[in-house]
Amino acid sequence: MNSIIGRRIIFVEESTSTNADLKRMAFELDEGSVLRAARQTCGRGRFDRSWYSDHQSLTFSVLLRPHLPVKFMPLLLIYPSVSLAKLLHSRQIPAGLKWPNDVKLGGRKIGGVLVENTVKDGKKNEVIIGIGLNVNQSESDFPLELAASAGSIFSATKNRLDQDELFHSIVKQLDQDYQDFILTHNFSQLIEQWLSFCTHLHDKVTVTINGQVCEGVFTGLSSTGKAILDINERSVLIHQFNHFEDKNAADY
Repeated sequence: MNSIIGRRIIFVEESTSTNADLKRMAFELDEGSVLRAARQTCGRGRFDRSWYSDHQSLTFSVLLRPHLPVKFMPLLLIYPSVSLAKLLHSRQIPAGLKWPNDVKLGGRKIGGVLVENTVKDGKKNEVIIGIGLNVNQSESDFPLELAASAGSIFSATKNRLDQDELFHSIVKQLDQDYQDFILTHNFSQLIEQWLSFCTHLHDKVTVTINGQVCEGVFTGLSSTGKAILDINERSVLIHQFNHFEDKNAADY
């Protein structure tokens, strides 16, 4: 199998946002190109929330051009999370996933995924997938406002990892899963694998949508990657939301 992701890797010392920079460069790059920054100064998460990163984090973005119907867009957020969880578990690092894009370890968030895309003729035309993963930070390295929620692989395991080696292993896993799940439309197995890492399956969760708070039980994912909540004995699909909180998740 010929690789797609990682055939070209661009490294920069600093980037305001690897997603924004890769988007500007995309017209001259092939699919699968990766932009990695040693330091990101204005990293973003969902809803333009800030994402803290430093030289002890992995921060990079991937350019993809999958020809997918728009309804399958949520799966492009789920797929890289599965790749991260699989790679970490292969190294006895028991990371868990929180819908839709958080990677958790030791009860704290250690990583996240941001997907930005353009749509043409009802299909995905170009997708930028940004990934941030906290690797070797100590608890004292995080800003005070993140001290209670942010973590790293090192803070949870006390083992420092070679960031370059980890980065190349993640890129390889992303490439394998892209070809196994996205290009082949093998979405059912992708969803099954995501659920196997989920920290809050069958737990109570709260979702805030345009100021309205809903509480229900997270029962799974739809065929397009939307959350399925049991609310008052009625299954409800959730995709667009302002806040998602799991109430009784296991300590991942």
